[in-house]
Amino acid sequence: MAETAPTANPPRWRNNPIASAWLMLMSFFLIFCTLVASISIAGWWYYANAMEKGHGTIVRVHAPAGVTFQPRDSTNRTTPSKPCTIAPTTEKCQELEENYRVFAVPEAGYGPVASVLMPDRTHIQVWAYPTGADLTLNQFQVSRWSHRREEVAFTQNAGYVRYDLAANEGQQYADVHYTVVISHNIQIVMALGGSYSIDVPKPHLVPEQTNLGTPLMAEVAVRSGSLEVHNSAGSVVVRSGEKVQIDTSGMIAPIQPASWNLITDGGFDQYMAGAPRDGINTWAEIGVDFDKSVTAAEIQAAHLTVYRTCHPTTPSAFLCPQDQTVFLAQFERQGNQSKSYGYGIAQTLDLDVSEYRSLEFTMWARVISQNIPNAGITNNECPVTVRFRFKRESPANNPEERFICLYRSTINQPIPPSGQYVYQAVSNQALWYRLNFDLRDPQFDLLKSARYIESIAIYGNGHDYISQVADISLIARQQR
Repeated sequence: MAETAPTANPPRWRNNPIASAWLMLMSFFLIFCTLVASISIAGWWYYANAMEKGHGTIVRVHAPAGVTFQPRDSTNRTTPSKPCTIAPTTEKCQELEENYRVFAVPEAGYGPVASVLMPDRTHIQVWAYPTGADLTLNQFQVSRWSHRREEVAFTQNAGYVRYDLAANEGQQYADVHYTVVISHNIQIVMALGGSYSIDVPKPHLVPEQTNLGTPLMAEVAVRSGSLEVHNSAGSVVVRSGEKVQIDTSGMIAPIQPASWNLITDGGFDQYMAGAPRDGINTWAEIGVDFDKSVTAAEIQAAHLTVYRTCHPTTPSAFLCPQDQTVFLAQFERQGNQSKSYGYGIAQTLDLDVSEYRSLEFTMWARVISQNIPNAGITNNECPVTVRFRFKRESPANNPEERFICLYRSTINQPIPPSGQYVYQAVSNQALWYRLNFDLRDPQFDLLKSARYIESIAIYGNGHDYISQVADISLIARQQR
């Protein structure tokens, strides 16, 4: 008969009701503690991270007309009509909530036509000229019960906008995020305490291009601070004194210094390549008759020639490598003419320059011959003349003109600036001279207070003259 294996003795606690009760009690206590901890953590997280809509954002309108806002879920655009409570009270203000859009038409004027004022002292300025502006406050959220977080997000569809973000010091919230979204879901994340500008131009006079030669969609510049530009391929950090361009496919071009050459084709390459010579894409030829009495025959005595030669800085004027050459424009009028007449080139700029604190105009020039030496008064005998046409404040202003006159002199008595004219005497020899003027310099009454430049013209003027210009630029820089 087979033997039965002895049954193993069960643990003592299974036969001990008191031990089983304690084990169950400890298990329930641990579960209870876990639940309480989880609920506490979830409650703390909710308390710390729960967000609600922020309030107190104001759009302030500086222009007499042309600025409107559009509430969320509405197609109507309304002009702000409430007087501002902070001086100047003649301006109009409107509270801006989430998904409110601000529009400005080009006719609203030059310079900032509206400002968005955030409760944290961040100041956002909107420019209207030349393509209009379209800015939406997508998100303004703050922590519900704590001072932990503030999130602000804008969508900028068009125009030039300057963002001056308040610094960390004195902020109500410990963690503040400012983001701007443009086309192709490109996000621009800006650091606090910095000053930035984002330009989203619409097609205008000149189709703009990036430094890679692709169609330009937006340009982002940093005066102070730093920002990150994010696209589908990654991100780029842009720091103080730098700018970056984004093309219409969303690609980010290499970082550049934050400066702008406002003159197109200052080296005459496009002009010589046969580009449209309409004064917009490149230069247009012009005649200037101050007396309005020059005959057709006297006009025909003036002409313009553009050709390649050694750069003015090249020691040899005749033999030089290709990379040391430039195109120059020569203005010529000869034949012992009896009346003064100007002939040269002009270019339409049509630019709001109110954001630029420096406008540095440079050009190489020389006067080969001038039959009335030591002359230049009232621009009658300026074989190299530069004319800027501008407006001071708004489109309603009458255009004004300022002139730079370069002339040959045999005496050491230069003509002082007078009225519309700034004079520059050069040697009575055919030597190259580098003109260099900051048009904002207060010692010259050139464009120190102009908000808008309409055009630039460069020409020879006088009875008989031969003069040349090359390597023309107008470099604009923002104030940091």
